[in-house]
Amino acid sequence: MAAATFLLGAGPLSAQSLEFKGTTTGCFAGGAISLPMCNTTTSLAMDNYLLFVGGSFDQWSSDGPVGYTGIGSDPTAPGSNFGYMSLGGLPADYTDNVFKLAINFTAPANVSPDAVFEAVLFGNVSWYDDGGVLISFGSPATFTFDGPDYTGTFDLWIDDLAVQPGTILDPQPVAITGFIESRITGNVTATPEPGTIALMATGLVGLIPVVRMRRKKNDAV
Repeated sequence: MAAATFLLGAGPLSAQSLEFKGTTTGCFAGGAISLPMCNTTTSLAMDNYLLFVGGSFDQWSSDGPVGYTGIGSDPTAPGSNFGYMSLGGLPADYTDNVFKLAINFTAPANVSPDAVFEAVLFGNVSWYDDGGVLISFGSPATFTFDGPDYTGTFDLWIDDLAVQPGTILDPQPVAITGFIESRITGNVTATPEPGTIALMATGLVGLIPVVRMRRKKNDAV
């Protein structure tokens, strides 16, 4: 009886982890933030010797109502970055230019599989450290999601990026990094794992003889 009660009161076991996956494109806008995205299919973009290469990611958040998803630690690792920047050749003045980074993704993929989101974040490009380039991204993009299991919001942050000059043959790629902070705010439902359901069923079946014996004793009295 106690064992069966424990199983029934154990509660849902599935995790509250969200999947974020997508791809990045980008372009240099020459200082015009108000212009629309140059080309949402551009995975390569160049301004003088500053090169952008788009990337892709498929990452899960940490478990819990408030989750964290770090993206972009390796500039060339497939499926885990926002792309990368490299700087090869002679120094140039990139000040007053703007880089537009577009991120197309499902958010979160396991909650709203048919919902495709696009975030366009602007990075101000400036001269940095004797020939390098600094790209400073501003405020995060904020989204809401409403799925059959979870509802909530998430913020998408892109870290500022410092790119040191290399050479055309050795441009020294630097990963575009960032993170997603998600907050599950409602409709948090979960289904017990099949093994748990089986144990619960076994416990209930085991209670049947006990109930019958008690009924017989009560009838005898």
